[in-house]
Amino acid sequence: MPPAGAVPVCSGIGIAPDCASGVLCTTPAECASAASAGTPYVYARPMTNASDMPAAAKAVALLTAGGGTTSHGAVLARTWEKPSVVGTGFTLGDGTLELPNGDILPAGEWVTVCATSGTVWRGQLDRYKDERALDLVRSLSKAAGTLAALPGPAVYANADTLAETERCTALGATGVGVARSEHMFFGADEIPLLRIALWSGQSVERQAALASLRGLLSAKCRALMGGCAGRRLAIRLLDPPAHEFAAPQDMARLREQNPMMGVRGSRLGVLRPDLYRAQAQAIVEAHLSLPPAQRSRLAILMPFITTGAEARAVRDGLELPADVTVGAMIETPEAVFRAADIAAEVDYLSIGTNDLVQFSLGMSRDDVATTLLPAYLSQGLLDDDPMTHLDRSAGTMGLIRLLASIVPGTPWGICGEHASDPSSLAALLPLGPDYLSVSAAGVTSARIEVGRHRARGLLKPDERFTAHRVARA
Repeated sequence: MPPAGAVPVCSGIGIAPDCASGVLCTTPAECASAASAGTPYVYARPMTNASDMPAAAKAVALLTAGGGTTSHGAVLARTWEKPSVVGTGFTLGDGTLELPNGDILPAGEWVTVCATSGTVWRGQLDRYKDERALDLVRSLSKAAGTLAALPGPAVYANADTLAETERCTALGATGVGVARSEHMFFGADEIPLLRIALWSGQSVERQAALASLRGLLSAKCRALMGGCAGRRLAIRLLDPPAHEFAAPQDMARLREQNPMMGVRGSRLGVLRPDLYRAQAQAIVEAHLSLPPAQRSRLAILMPFITTGAEARAVRDGLELPADVTVGAMIETPEAVFRAADIAAEVDYLSIGTNDLVQFSLGMSRDDVATTLLPAYLSQGLLDDDPMTHLDRSAGTMGLIRLLASIVPGTPWGICGEHASDPSSLAALLPLGPDYLSVSAAGVTSARIEVGRHRARGLLKPDERFTAHRVARA
């Protein structure tokens, strides 16, 4: 509880439960000034995109006006274990936040972000840890480790750097299920290079940038592989929606009516095979530069695959050695129905639930959390948020059940924020996924839920029924 007299500023959806205090910053320049003075800062943006990443990475907390539990900023907050509040509804003025209640919060003022409650407070409040709760989590995590030899899915990490990998490994992750290659180029001098390689209209300029990126990617992957020796490491090829990565001056030229359903993922690889081929060459170069004993169990993950023919075309263009496995991300209902054809072209499947939920519901993961869903929940039209709790989307669960029945001999797993949500896992784990891949903030909860699943498998049928009833209650 906050101290008496603490003033709440605004509220929204808390991400990566924790709290942090810092001065409010609304521009990269303000963030740089605070950082140079050694002052912790909270970075506030309408929505985050690639241009914000250098400043966002050093912030103690993030605030966004829009977005929901699986929006760009929320996914990054969990990856970085950075307390954040999204969907707060402010309007960004000239160095100020215009709050939903009409108040003005100027840049430079101290605020405290409590992601546990989804509340932002004025001032610098003391941080309190509940040691009893932490002891309980530690005990449950230890029990999950004790049960790890029993049947059940592996828990991998969504991690894009060596530091993130090491953090997730310390929490108990046994590999990396998704390393997002576009997230490897968040440096202030790297984002412009990525944009040129992706979208420049000048072929010579584009190829020069791509050559530079290939060298950078090889070095970054080699460092990442250093933390995954003998472990699973799946590196996802580029999936950069233009609205998140393009420069503002290029948006008019690149604008799509719905970029989440446009030229992204492997569709980009089909149109620009040189992009994916250069990536694959850089990744394999890093892999082969290591002695065999220091190599990871490398996989390359093709994002946003829809058909078997598409999977075959993209995979053939990669020219990979035999010891590198290839996976396809299943993120649309169409891909589920074509899962047998896709599985025939790859070694495993990864279900991207963040996208699969939004496409099966016809609800934008970036928009509905602060507009449509609150009204539907308050009127009882939905009993819970399906963007957060996968088991509340009958269509999405039906699609995953269908996929599991279509490809019984193909390894598959869950990659998305739902892979660490207890109620979602209660529905997913009985379907037999081979792995879960979760952000750093979700590793512990995923391991605990997998441990509970394994423990239930030790019970007799009547005991399992009783345990299920108790858990639901």
